[in-house]
Amino acid sequence: MRHSFTILVGCAIFASVFYVILPIEISNAAGIIHVYSGESIQDAIDAANFSTTIYVHSGTYNENLVIDKFLTIIGDSMSSVIINGNGDHTVKIYNDSIQLSGFTIRNTNQQKFCIFLSSITSCIIENNKIKNGAYGIYLQYSDNNTIRNNIIELNNIGIYLSHSDSNIIRSNTIRENNANGIFIPSTSSGNTVYLNDFDDNQYNARDEGTNSWNYNSQGNYWDDYNDYDSNSDGIGDNPYTIDGIPGNKDYYPKGDFISGNNKPIATINNPGGLITKDLGDSVYFSGVGDDPDPGDTIEGYRWSSDIDGQLSTKQSFSTSSLSAGTHTISFTVMDNHYEWSSAKTVVVKVQDVGQENQIPIAYILKPNLVNPVIQGNTVEFLGRWADDGSVVEYSWRSNHDGKIGSSESFIKIDLSVGTHTIYLKVKDDYGQWSSEVSTTVTIIADPFSTNNPPVALTGGPYEAYINIPLTFDGSNSYDPDNDDSISSYDWDFGDGSTGNGKSPKHTYNSQGNYTVELIVTDNKGAKSSKTITYVNVSTSSNIKNGNSKDNETPGFEFIFLVISIIFISIIKYKKKKIR
Repeated sequence: MRHSFTILVGCAIFASVFYVILPIEISNAAGIIHVYSGESIQDAIDAANFSTTIYVHSGTYNENLVIDKFLTIIGDSMSSVIINGNGDHTVKIYNDSIQLSGFTIRNTNQQKFCIFLSSITSCIIENNKIKNGAYGIYLQYSDNNTIRNNIIELNNIGIYLSHSDSNIIRSNTIRENNANGIFIPSTSSGNTVYLNDFDDNQYNARDEGTNSWNYNSQGNYWDDYNDYDSNSDGIGDNPYTIDGIPGNKDYYPKGDFISGNNKPIATINNPGGLITKDLGDSVYFSGVGDDPDPGDTIEGYRWSSDIDGQLSTKQSFSTSSLSAGTHTISFTVMDNHYEWSSAKTVVVKVQDVGQENQIPIAYILKPNLVNPVIQGNTVEFLGRWADDGSVVEYSWRSNHDGKIGSSESFIKIDLSVGTHTIYLKVKDDYGQWSSEVSTTVTIIADPFSTNNPPVALTGGPYEAYINIPLTFDGSNSYDPDNDDSISSYDWDFGDGSTGNGKSPKHTYNSQGNYTVELIVTDNKGAKSSKTITYVNVSTSSNIKNGNSKDNETPGFEFIFLVISIIFISIIKYKKKKIR
Protein backbone atom coordinates (compact mmCIF):
# COMPACT_ATOMS: atom_id res chain seq x y z
CA MET A 1 0.00 0.00 0.00
CA ARG A 2 2.83 2.39 0.92
CA HIS A 3 4.57 1.63 -2.36
CA SER A 4 1.40 2.31 -4.36
CA PHE A 5 0.82 5.55 -2.51
CA THR A 6 4.40 6.69 -3.20
CA ILE A 7 3.89 6.02 -6.90
CA LEU A 8 0.61 7.97 -6.84
CA VAL A 9 2.26 10.98 -5.16
CA GLY A 10 5.20 10.93 -7.58
CA CYS A 11 2.92 10.80 -10.59
CA ALA A 12 0.85 13.71 -9.31
CA ILE A 13 3.94 15.87 -8.74
CA PHE A 14 5.38 14.91 -12.14
CA ALA A 15 2.08 15.68 -13.85
CA SER A 16 1.78 19.10 -12.25
CA VAL A 17 5.36 20.08 -13.12
CA PHE A 18 5.03 18.69 -16.66
CA TYR A 19 1.75 20.60 -17.13
CA VAL A 20 3.41 23.85 -16.06
CA ILE A 21 6.50 23.41 -18.25
CA LEU A 22 4.77 22.03 -21.34
CA PRO A 23 3.76 25.37 -22.98
CA ILE A 24 7.42 26.50 -23.47
CA GLU A 25 8.14 26.93 -27.22
CA ILE A 26 11.61 26.34 -28.79
CA SER A 27 12.56 28.19 -31.98
CA ASN A 28 15.41 27.68 -34.42
CA ALA A 29 17.06 30.41 -36.49
CA ALA A 30 18.24 30.12 -40.11
CA GLY A 31 21.91 29.16 -40.53
CA ILE A 32 25.02 30.96 -41.81
CA ILE A 33 27.62 29.30 -44.01
CA HIS A 34 31.15 30.73 -43.86
CA VAL A 35 33.47 30.54 -46.88
CA TYR A 36 37.19 31.11 -46.41
CA SER A 37 40.01 31.80 -48.86
CA GLY A 38 40.82 28.62 -50.78
CA GLU A 39 37.26 27.31 -50.57
CA SER A 40 34.51 27.57 -53.20
CA ILE A 41 31.60 30.01 -52.99
CA GLN A 42 29.68 27.89 -55.52
CA ASP A 43 30.02 24.82 -53.29
CA ALA A 44 28.45 26.83 -50.47
CA ILE A 45 25.61 27.94 -52.76
CA ASP A 46 24.94 24.34 -53.82
CA ALA A 47 24.91 23.15 -50.20
CA ALA A 48 22.80 26.00 -48.82
CA ASN A 49 19.16 25.68 -47.86
CA PHE A 50 16.42 28.18 -48.70
CA SER A 51 17.05 31.65 -47.15
CA THR A 52 20.54 30.78 -45.89
CA THR A 53 23.14 33.54 -45.47
CA ILE A 54 26.55 32.85 -47.00
CA TYR A 55 29.37 34.96 -45.54
CA VAL A 56 32.53 35.11 -47.66
CA HIS A 57 35.79 36.05 -45.97
CA SER A 58 38.69 37.98 -47.52
CA GLY A 59 40.41 36.35 -50.47
CA THR A 60 40.44 35.98 -54.25
CA TYR A 61 37.99 33.42 -55.64
CA ASN A 62 38.59 32.34 -59.24
CA GLU A 63 35.19 30.97 -60.20
CA ASN A 64 31.90 31.72 -61.91
CA LEU A 65 28.76 31.66 -59.76
CA VAL A 66 25.22 30.49 -60.52
CA ILE A 67 22.73 31.60 -57.84
CA ASP A 68 19.42 29.79 -58.32
CA LYS A 69 17.91 29.81 -54.83
CA PHE A 70 16.80 32.42 -52.28
CA LEU A 71 20.06 33.40 -50.53
CA THR A 72 21.84 36.35 -48.96
CA ILE A 73 25.50 36.39 -50.02
CA ILE A 74 27.73 38.89 -48.20
CA GLY A 75 31.45 39.55 -48.56
CA ASP A 76 33.79 41.08 -45.97
CA SER A 77 34.14 44.19 -48.16
CA MET A 78 34.40 45.09 -51.83
CA SER A 79 38.11 45.78 -51.38
CA SER A 80 39.03 42.45 -49.79
CA VAL A 81 36.78 39.84 -51.45
CA ILE A 82 37.41 39.43 -55.19
CA ILE A 83 35.56 37.13 -57.59
CA ASN A 84 37.37 36.60 -60.91
CA GLY A 85 35.15 35.16 -63.62
CA ASN A 86 36.49 33.56 -66.78
CA GLY A 87 34.83 32.11 -69.88
CA ASP A 88 31.26 32.97 -68.85
CA HIS A 89 29.33 35.62 -66.95
CA THR A 90 30.95 36.01 -63.53
CA VAL A 91 27.70 35.92 -61.50
CA LYS A 92 24.41 34.63 -62.92
CA ILE A 93 21.27 35.19 -60.83
CA TYR A 94 18.20 33.08 -61.60
CA ASN A 95 16.12 33.41 -58.40
CA ASP A 96 14.03 36.17 -56.82
CA SER A 97 14.88 38.12 -53.65
CA ILE A 98 18.64 37.48 -53.67
CA GLN A 99 20.92 39.97 -51.90
CA LEU A 100 24.52 40.27 -53.13
CA SER A 101 26.89 42.71 -51.42
CA GLY A 102 30.48 43.31 -50.40
CA PHE A 103 32.47 42.01 -53.43
CA THR A 104 34.73 43.09 -56.26
CA ILE A 105 33.23 41.26 -59.23
CA ARG A 106 35.22 41.31 -62.43
CA ASN A 107 35.47 39.39 -65.67
CA THR A 108 38.62 38.57 -67.61
CA ASN A 109 36.61 38.04 -70.81
CA GLN A 110 35.51 41.37 -72.30
CA GLN A 111 32.64 39.62 -74.13
CA LYS A 112 30.87 38.50 -70.93
CA PHE A 113 28.98 40.21 -68.10
CA CYS A 114 30.06 40.73 -64.51
CA ILE A 115 26.50 40.23 -63.15
CA PHE A 116 23.65 38.78 -65.22
CA LEU A 117 20.09 38.81 -63.82
CA SER A 118 17.50 36.90 -65.83
CA SER A 119 13.72 36.71 -65.26
CA ILE A 120 13.87 37.64 -61.58
CA THR A 121 12.42 40.24 -59.23
CA SER A 122 13.12 41.88 -55.84
CA CYS A 123 16.91 41.33 -55.81
CA ILE A 124 19.32 43.80 -54.18
CA ILE A 125 22.80 44.40 -55.62
CA GLU A 126 24.68 46.77 -53.32
CA ASN A 127 28.12 47.81 -52.06
CA ASN A 128 30.07 46.03 -54.82
CA LYS A 129 32.80 47.05 -57.26
CA ILE A 130 31.87 45.77 -60.72
CA LYS A 131 34.48 46.05 -63.46
CA ASN A 132 36.10 44.75 -66.67
CA GLY A 133 33.02 43.19 -68.29
CA ALA A 134 31.30 43.71 -71.61
CA TYR A 135 28.43 44.84 -69.35
CA GLY A 136 28.86 45.52 -65.67
CA ILE A 137 25.25 44.63 -64.76
CA TYR A 138 22.83 43.22 -67.35
CA LEU A 139 19.13 42.83 -66.48
CA GLN A 140 16.93 40.73 -68.75
CA TYR A 141 13.17 40.39 -68.14
CA SER A 142 13.81 41.45 -64.54
CA ASP A 143 11.59 43.90 -62.64
CA ASN A 144 11.47 45.63 -59.24
CA ASN A 145 15.14 45.13 -58.37
CA THR A 146 17.42 47.59 -56.56
CA ILE A 147 20.98 48.46 -57.61
CA ARG A 148 22.58 50.84 -55.11
CA ASN A 149 25.89 52.01 -53.61
CA ASN A 150 28.06 50.19 -56.16
CA ILE A 151 31.15 51.29 -58.10
CA ILE A 152 30.66 50.30 -61.74
CA GLU A 153 33.75 51.01 -63.82
CA LEU A 154 35.91 50.03 -66.79
CA ASN A 155 33.21 48.07 -68.61
CA ASN A 156 31.94 48.55 -72.12
CA ILE A 157 28.48 49.48 -70.76
CA GLY A 158 28.03 49.96 -67.02
CA ILE A 159 24.33 48.97 -66.66
CA TYR A 160 22.01 47.62 -69.38
CA LEU A 161 18.28 46.99 -68.93
CA SER A 162 16.56 44.69 -71.45
CA HIS A 163 12.78 44.15 -71.12
CA SER A 164 13.14 45.20 -67.48
CA ASP A 165 10.77 47.59 -65.71
CA SER A 166 10.34 49.38 -62.36
CA ASN A 167 13.92 48.89 -61.16
CA ILE A 168 15.64 51.39 -58.86
CA ILE A 169 19.20 52.48 -59.67
CA ARG A 170 20.51 54.90 -57.07
CA SER A 171 23.61 56.11 -55.26
CA ASN A 172 26.09 54.33 -57.57
CA THR A 173 29.39 55.63 -58.93
CA ILE A 174 29.35 54.89 -62.67
CA ARG A 175 32.65 55.87 -64.24
CA GLU A 176 35.19 55.25 -67.00
CA ASN A 177 32.98 52.91 -69.03
CA ASN A 178 34.00 52.74 -72.68
CA ALA A 179 30.56 53.24 -74.29
CA ASN A 180 27.69 54.13 -71.94
CA GLY A 181 27.35 54.48 -68.20
CA ILE A 182 23.71 53.31 -68.48
CA PHE A 183 21.84 52.14 -71.59
CA ILE A 184 18.05 51.63 -71.43
CA PRO A 185 16.47 50.45 -74.72
CA SER A 186 12.84 51.03 -75.70
CA THR A 187 11.82 47.64 -74.24
CA SER A 188 12.25 48.90 -70.68
CA SER A 189 10.21 51.54 -68.85
CA GLY A 190 9.24 52.78 -65.40
CA ASN A 191 12.79 52.55 -64.04
CA THR A 192 14.02 55.23 -61.61
CA VAL A 193 17.62 56.50 -61.75
CA TYR A 194 18.77 59.05 -59.16
CA LEU A 195 21.61 60.11 -56.83
CA ASN A 196 24.20 58.43 -59.08
CA ASP A 197 27.59 59.91 -59.98
CA PHE A 198 28.34 59.74 -63.73
CA ASP A 199 31.98 60.52 -64.43
CA ASP A 200 34.36 60.02 -67.38
CA ASN A 201 32.13 57.68 -69.38
CA GLN A 202 32.24 57.94 -73.18
CA TYR A 203 28.50 58.70 -73.00
CA ASN A 204 26.94 58.97 -69.57
CA ALA A 205 23.45 57.70 -70.35
CA ARG A 206 21.11 56.74 -73.18
CA ASP A 207 17.37 56.18 -72.68
CA GLU A 208 15.15 55.02 -75.54
CA GLY A 209 12.21 54.21 -73.22
CA THR A 210 10.15 56.11 -70.67
CA ASN A 211 12.04 56.24 -67.38
CA SER A 212 12.61 58.71 -64.52
CA TRP A 213 16.02 60.30 -63.96
CA ASN A 214 15.15 61.99 -60.68
CA TYR A 215 13.05 61.19 -57.61
CA ASN A 216 11.73 63.43 -54.83
CA SER A 217 13.65 66.45 -56.20
CA GLN A 218 16.88 64.44 -56.27
CA GLY A 219 18.73 63.96 -59.54
CA ASN A 220 22.17 62.70 -60.54
CA TYR A 221 25.67 64.19 -60.80
CA TRP A 222 26.77 64.60 -64.44
CA ASP A 223 30.37 65.50 -65.19
CA ASP A 224 29.32 67.08 -68.51
CA TYR A 225 26.53 69.29 -67.15
CA ASN A 226 27.27 72.76 -68.48
CA ASP A 227 24.88 75.24 -66.90
CA TYR A 228 24.32 77.59 -63.98
CA ASP A 229 23.14 77.19 -60.40
CA SER A 230 21.97 80.75 -59.90
CA ASN A 231 20.46 80.28 -56.45
CA SER A 232 23.31 78.08 -55.14
CA ASP A 233 20.97 75.30 -54.05
CA GLY A 234 23.21 72.62 -55.58
CA ILE A 235 20.76 71.94 -58.43
CA GLY A 236 21.25 73.19 -61.98
CA ASP A 237 18.97 75.90 -63.31
CA ASN A 238 17.98 73.81 -66.35
CA PRO A 239 17.38 70.07 -66.81
CA TYR A 240 20.09 67.71 -68.04
CA THR A 241 19.08 66.11 -71.35
CA ILE A 242 19.45 62.33 -71.61
CA ASP A 243 20.47 60.97 -75.03
CA GLY A 244 17.76 58.94 -76.76
CA ILE A 245 14.09 59.87 -76.98
CA PRO A 246 13.48 63.65 -76.79
CA GLY A 247 11.95 64.60 -73.47
CA ASN A 248 13.97 62.30 -71.23
CA LYS A 249 15.57 64.66 -68.72
CA ASP A 250 17.04 64.86 -65.25
CA TYR A 251 15.13 67.81 -63.81
CA TYR A 252 17.33 68.13 -60.70
CA PRO A 253 20.87 67.74 -62.05
CA LYS A 254 24.08 68.26 -60.13
CA GLY A 255 27.41 69.11 -61.73
CA ASP A 256 30.37 71.45 -61.87
CA PHE A 257 28.32 74.57 -62.49
CA ILE A 258 29.30 77.54 -64.60
CA SER A 259 30.20 80.56 -62.55
CA GLY A 260 28.65 83.77 -63.94
CA ASN A 261 26.34 86.64 -63.36
CA ASN A 262 24.04 86.36 -60.36
CA LYS A 263 20.44 87.43 -60.67
CA PRO A 264 19.44 90.68 -59.00
CA ILE A 265 17.00 90.59 -56.08
CA ALA A 266 13.66 92.41 -55.97
CA THR A 267 11.95 93.61 -52.77
CA ILE A 268 8.43 95.07 -52.45
CA ASN A 269 8.24 97.81 -49.83
CA ASN A 270 4.61 98.82 -50.32
CA PRO A 271 2.08 97.29 -49.90
CA GLY A 272 3.71 95.33 -47.10
CA GLY A 273 1.20 92.48 -47.30
CA LEU A 274 -2.34 91.57 -48.30
CA ILE A 275 -4.57 94.62 -48.56
CA THR A 276 -8.25 95.07 -49.46
CA LYS A 277 -9.47 98.10 -51.42
CA ASP A 278 -12.80 99.20 -52.85
CA LEU A 279 -13.12 99.48 -56.60
CA GLY A 280 -11.70 102.89 -57.69
CA ASP A 281 -9.49 103.41 -54.62
CA SER A 282 -5.88 104.45 -55.20
CA VAL A 283 -3.16 101.92 -54.39
CA TYR A 284 0.50 102.94 -53.92
CA PHE A 285 3.27 100.54 -54.98
CA SER A 286 7.02 100.86 -54.36
CA GLY A 287 9.99 98.51 -54.49
CA VAL A 288 13.77 98.31 -54.64
CA GLY A 289 16.34 96.14 -56.38
CA ASP A 290 19.70 94.85 -55.22
CA ASP A 291 22.47 93.08 -57.15
CA PRO A 292 24.82 90.71 -55.28
CA ASP A 293 27.63 91.13 -57.84
CA PRO A 294 30.05 93.97 -57.02
CA GLY A 295 29.79 96.83 -59.50
CA ASP A 296 26.47 95.72 -61.02
CA THR A 297 23.49 98.07 -61.03
CA ILE A 298 19.71 97.92 -61.32
CA GLU A 299 18.55 99.26 -64.68
CA GLY A 300 14.89 98.28 -65.00
CA TYR A 301 11.65 97.68 -63.07
CA ARG A 302 8.44 95.88 -63.96
CA TRP A 303 5.10 95.65 -62.13
CA SER A 304 2.26 93.41 -63.36
CA SER A 305 -1.09 91.98 -62.27
CA ASP A 306 -2.29 88.48 -63.07
CA ILE A 307 -5.69 90.05 -63.90
CA ASP A 308 -4.86 93.40 -65.54
CA GLY A 309 -1.43 92.65 -67.02
CA GLN A 310 1.49 95.11 -66.94
CA LEU A 311 0.95 98.06 -64.59
CA SER A 312 4.19 100.10 -64.59
CA THR A 313 7.92 100.16 -65.42
CA LYS A 314 8.78 102.62 -62.63
CA GLN A 315 10.29 101.92 -59.24
CA SER A 316 7.16 103.34 -57.57
CA PHE A 317 3.72 104.47 -58.74
CA SER A 318 0.04 104.80 -57.76
CA THR A 319 -3.02 103.52 -59.60
CA SER A 320 -6.79 103.60 -59.08
CA SER A 321 -7.66 101.53 -62.15
CA LEU A 322 -7.31 98.01 -60.77
CA SER A 323 -10.34 95.92 -61.74
CA ALA A 324 -12.47 94.03 -59.22
CA GLY A 325 -10.99 90.75 -58.06
CA THR A 326 -8.03 89.35 -56.18
CA HIS A 327 -4.80 90.48 -57.86
CA THR A 328 -1.43 88.83 -57.48
CA ILE A 329 0.94 91.75 -58.09
CA SER A 330 4.44 90.76 -59.33
CA PHE A 331 7.54 92.94 -59.12
CA THR A 332 10.86 92.21 -60.90
CA VAL A 333 14.08 94.16 -61.45
CA MET A 334 16.75 93.95 -64.19
CA ASP A 335 20.51 94.39 -63.80
CA ASN A 336 23.00 95.93 -66.22
CA HIS A 337 23.53 92.47 -67.82
CA TYR A 338 19.84 92.45 -68.83
CA GLU A 339 19.08 89.63 -66.42
CA TRP A 340 15.77 89.82 -64.57
CA SER A 341 15.27 88.85 -60.95
CA SER A 342 12.79 86.31 -59.71
CA ALA A 343 9.40 87.86 -59.06
CA LYS A 344 8.29 89.02 -55.64
CA THR A 345 4.53 89.17 -55.14
CA VAL A 346 1.87 90.78 -53.00
CA VAL A 347 -1.91 90.23 -53.01
CA VAL A 348 -4.33 93.13 -53.49
CA LYS A 349 -8.05 92.42 -53.20
CA VAL A 350 -10.29 94.93 -54.97
CA GLN A 351 -13.98 94.57 -54.13
CA ASP A 352 -16.98 96.01 -55.91
CA VAL A 353 -19.18 97.05 -52.99
CA GLY A 354 -22.16 97.52 -55.31
CA GLN A 355 -22.13 93.95 -56.57
CA GLU A 356 -23.02 90.80 -54.63
CA ASN A 357 -20.49 87.96 -54.85
CA GLN A 358 -21.51 85.13 -57.15
CA ILE A 359 -20.90 81.51 -56.19
CA PRO A 360 -18.20 80.03 -58.46
CA ILE A 361 -18.88 77.18 -60.88
CA ALA A 362 -16.45 74.27 -61.33
CA TYR A 363 -15.88 72.28 -64.52
CA ILE A 364 -13.93 69.04 -65.06
CA LEU A 365 -12.22 68.91 -68.46
CA LYS A 366 -10.06 65.88 -67.68
CA PRO A 367 -10.34 62.98 -67.11
CA ASN A 368 -12.85 62.46 -69.89
CA LEU A 369 -11.94 58.84 -70.58
CA VAL A 370 -14.22 56.36 -72.28
CA ASN A 371 -11.99 53.30 -71.92
CA PRO A 372 -10.54 51.91 -68.68
CA VAL A 373 -6.98 52.78 -67.65
CA ILE A 374 -4.48 50.10 -66.64
CA GLN A 375 -3.31 50.62 -63.07
CA GLY A 376 0.00 52.48 -62.90
CA ASN A 377 -0.61 54.44 -66.10
CA THR A 378 -1.02 58.20 -66.07
CA VAL A 379 -4.43 59.79 -65.52
CA GLU A 380 -4.53 63.53 -66.24
CA PHE A 381 -6.73 65.91 -64.23
CA LEU A 382 -7.70 69.39 -65.42
CA GLY A 383 -10.31 71.71 -63.92
CA ARG A 384 -11.75 75.04 -64.94
CA TRP A 385 -14.03 77.57 -63.25
CA ALA A 386 -16.32 80.52 -63.83
CA ASP A 387 -16.65 83.34 -61.28
CA ASP A 388 -17.10 87.08 -60.99
CA GLY A 389 -13.79 87.22 -59.12
CA SER A 390 -11.07 84.61 -58.99
CA VAL A 391 -10.60 81.10 -57.64
CA VAL A 392 -8.03 80.55 -54.90
CA GLU A 393 -8.47 76.88 -54.02
CA TYR A 394 -9.26 73.54 -55.69
CA SER A 395 -10.45 70.34 -54.01
CA TRP A 396 -10.36 67.02 -55.90
CA ARG A 397 -11.45 63.75 -54.35
CA SER A 398 -12.23 60.14 -55.29
CA ASN A 399 -14.96 58.06 -53.69
CA HIS A 400 -12.36 55.27 -53.38
CA ASP A 401 -9.07 57.02 -52.62
CA GLY A 402 -10.22 60.18 -50.81
CA LYS A 403 -8.45 63.50 -51.44
CA ILE A 404 -6.31 63.30 -54.58
CA GLY A 405 -5.41 66.88 -55.52
CA SER A 406 -5.56 70.58 -54.69
CA SER A 407 -4.45 72.30 -57.90
CA GLU A 408 -6.00 73.20 -61.21
CA SER A 409 -4.17 70.41 -63.06
CA PHE A 410 -2.07 67.41 -62.06
CA ILE A 411 -1.48 63.76 -62.95
CA LYS A 412 -1.94 60.56 -60.94
CA ILE A 413 -0.41 57.14 -61.49
CA ASP A 414 -1.48 55.47 -58.24
CA LEU A 415 -5.27 55.34 -58.37
CA SER A 416 -6.56 52.06 -56.95
CA VAL A 417 -8.32 49.44 -59.04
CA GLY A 418 -12.06 50.09 -59.46
CA THR A 419 -14.52 52.61 -60.88
CA HIS A 420 -13.86 56.02 -59.31
CA THR A 421 -16.29 58.88 -59.07
CA ILE A 422 -14.07 61.96 -59.25
CA TYR A 423 -15.37 65.14 -57.60
CA LEU A 424 -14.14 68.74 -57.99
CA LYS A 425 -15.14 71.93 -56.19
CA VAL A 426 -13.49 75.37 -56.19
CA LYS A 427 -13.36 78.28 -53.72
CA ASP A 428 -13.38 81.92 -54.79
CA ASP A 429 -11.57 84.87 -53.29
CA TYR A 430 -14.59 85.60 -51.08
CA GLY A 431 -14.32 82.18 -49.46
CA GLN A 432 -17.37 80.63 -51.13
CA TRP A 433 -17.20 77.06 -52.45
CA SER A 434 -18.87 75.91 -55.64
CA SER A 435 -21.10 72.86 -55.81
CA GLU A 436 -19.23 69.64 -56.54
CA VAL A 437 -19.14 68.36 -60.11
CA SER A 438 -18.15 64.82 -60.97
CA THR A 439 -16.96 62.42 -63.63
CA THR A 440 -15.89 58.78 -63.60
CA VAL A 441 -12.73 56.89 -64.45
CA THR A 442 -12.23 53.13 -64.31
CA ILE A 443 -8.88 51.64 -63.29
CA ILE A 444 -8.21 47.99 -64.13
CA ALA A 445 -5.40 45.72 -62.96
CA ASP A 446 -2.48 45.26 -65.34
CA PRO A 447 -2.97 41.83 -66.96
CA PHE A 448 0.81 41.53 -67.37
CA SER A 449 1.69 42.77 -63.91
CA THR A 450 4.06 40.73 -61.77
CA ASN A 451 2.15 41.82 -58.68
CA ASN A 452 1.61 38.86 -56.36
CA PRO A 453 -1.59 38.71 -54.31
CA PRO A 454 -1.30 39.21 -50.55
CA VAL A 455 -1.78 36.37 -48.06
CA ALA A 456 -4.56 36.51 -45.46
CA LEU A 457 -3.90 35.01 -42.00
CA THR A 458 -6.85 34.97 -39.63
CA GLY A 459 -5.28 33.82 -36.37
CA GLY A 460 -7.41 31.45 -34.32
CA PRO A 461 -9.20 29.18 -33.91
CA TYR A 462 -10.98 31.29 -31.32
CA GLU A 463 -13.07 30.63 -28.20
CA ALA A 464 -15.71 33.17 -27.19
CA TYR A 465 -18.90 33.44 -25.21
CA ILE A 466 -22.24 35.06 -25.80
CA ASN A 467 -22.53 38.88 -25.65
CA ILE A 468 -18.83 39.42 -24.92
CA PRO A 469 -16.74 41.14 -27.66
CA LEU A 470 -14.11 38.95 -29.33
CA THR A 471 -11.04 40.53 -30.94
CA PHE A 472 -9.84 38.94 -34.16
CA ASP A 473 -6.21 39.23 -35.25
CA GLY A 474 -5.30 39.54 -38.92
CA SER A 475 -1.99 41.32 -38.24
CA ASN A 476 0.11 38.42 -39.52
CA SER A 477 -1.31 38.82 -43.02
CA TYR A 478 1.40 39.89 -45.44
CA ASP A 479 2.24 40.79 -49.04
CA PRO A 480 5.08 38.80 -50.67
CA ASP A 481 6.09 41.79 -52.80
CA ASN A 482 8.63 43.85 -50.88
CA ASP A 483 7.33 47.27 -51.95
CA ASP A 484 3.63 46.46 -51.54
CA SER A 485 1.43 46.70 -48.47
CA ILE A 486 -2.00 45.56 -47.34
CA SER A 487 -4.58 48.31 -47.71
CA SER A 488 -7.80 46.62 -46.54
CA TYR A 489 -9.05 43.69 -44.45
CA ASP A 490 -12.55 42.30 -45.16
CA TRP A 491 -14.02 39.92 -42.56
CA ASP A 492 -17.14 37.71 -42.66
CA PHE A 493 -17.92 36.65 -39.08
CA GLY A 494 -20.17 33.75 -40.10
CA ASP A 495 -23.32 35.03 -38.39
CA GLY A 496 -24.44 37.36 -41.15
CA SER A 497 -22.20 40.20 -39.97
CA THR A 498 -19.10 41.62 -41.67
CA GLY A 499 -16.30 43.95 -40.61
CA ASN A 500 -12.99 45.40 -41.63
CA GLY A 501 -9.66 46.38 -40.14
CA LYS A 502 -6.60 44.51 -39.00
CA SER A 503 -7.99 43.63 -35.54
CA PRO A 504 -11.79 44.06 -35.52
CA LYS A 505 -14.06 43.26 -32.57
CA HIS A 506 -17.31 41.32 -32.92
CA THR A 507 -19.95 40.12 -30.46
CA TYR A 508 -21.87 36.88 -31.02
CA ASN A 509 -25.43 36.65 -29.69
CA SER A 510 -25.97 32.90 -30.03
CA GLN A 511 -24.10 29.80 -28.93
CA GLY A 512 -22.56 27.64 -31.66
CA ASN A 513 -19.64 27.10 -34.01
CA TYR A 514 -18.99 29.79 -36.62
CA THR A 515 -16.80 29.83 -39.74
CA VAL A 516 -14.97 33.15 -40.13
CA GLU A 517 -13.52 34.29 -43.46
CA LEU A 518 -10.88 36.93 -44.24
CA ILE A 519 -9.83 38.48 -47.57
CA VAL A 520 -7.09 41.14 -47.74
CA THR A 521 -6.33 43.56 -50.58
CA ASP A 522 -2.95 45.14 -51.35
CA ASN A 523 -2.22 48.71 -52.44
CA LYS A 524 -2.28 47.66 -56.09
CA GLY A 525 -5.76 46.15 -55.87
CA ALA A 526 -4.76 42.47 -55.76
CA LYS A 527 -6.90 40.34 -53.43
CA SER A 528 -5.86 37.30 -51.41
CA SER A 529 -7.53 33.94 -51.49
CA LYS A 530 -10.23 33.48 -48.87
CA THR A 531 -8.80 32.21 -45.55
CA ILE A 532 -11.03 30.68 -42.87
CA THR A 533 -10.87 30.03 -39.16
CA TYR A 534 -13.40 28.90 -36.58
CA VAL A 535 -15.03 30.36 -33.48
CA ASN A 536 -16.65 28.26 -30.75
CA VAL A 537 -19.18 30.44 -28.90
CA SER A 538 -20.47 29.11 -25.60
CA THR A 539 -22.29 30.33 -22.51
CA SER A 540 -19.34 29.47 -20.26
CA SER A 541 -17.90 32.38 -18.30
CA ASN A 542 -14.44 30.88 -17.83
CA ILE A 543 -13.25 32.31 -21.13
CA LYS A 544 -10.99 35.34 -21.01
CA ASN A 545 -10.18 37.63 -23.92
CA GLY A 546 -11.43 35.16 -26.49
CA ASN A 547 -9.22 32.28 -25.36
CA SER A 548 -10.21 29.32 -23.21
CA LYS A 549 -8.67 29.14 -19.77
CA ASP A 550 -8.11 25.46 -20.53
CA ASN A 551 -5.29 26.60 -22.76
CA GLU A 552 -3.63 28.83 -20.19
CA THR A 553 -0.58 27.79 -18.22
CA PRO A 554 -1.76 26.81 -14.69
CA GLY A 555 -0.87 29.29 -12.04
CA PHE A 556 -0.25 29.12 -8.30
CA GLU A 557 -3.86 28.17 -7.56
CA PHE A 558 -3.57 24.92 -9.52
CA ILE A 559 -0.25 23.93 -7.93
CA PHE A 560 -1.63 24.73 -4.47
CA LEU A 561 -4.64 22.51 -5.18
CA VAL A 562 -2.42 19.57 -6.18
CA ILE A 563 -0.23 19.96 -3.07
CA SER A 564 -3.33 20.20 -0.85
CA ILE A 565 -4.72 16.95 -2.28
CA ILE A 566 -1.39 15.22 -1.65
CA PHE A 567 -1.20 16.55 1.93
CA ILE A 568 -4.76 15.45 2.78
CA SER A 569 -4.07 12.01 1.30
CA ILE A 570 -0.98 11.62 3.52
CA ILE A 571 -2.96 12.53 6.67
CA LYS A 572 -5.74 10.05 5.81
CA TYR A 573 -3.19 7.35 5.14
CA LYS A 574 -1.48 7.86 8.52
CA LYS A 575 -4.82 7.84 10.38
CA LYS A 576 -5.78 4.61 8.67
CA LYS A 577 -2.45 3.07 9.65
CA ILE A 578 -2.86 4.09 13.31
CA ARG A 579 -6.24 2.38 13.43
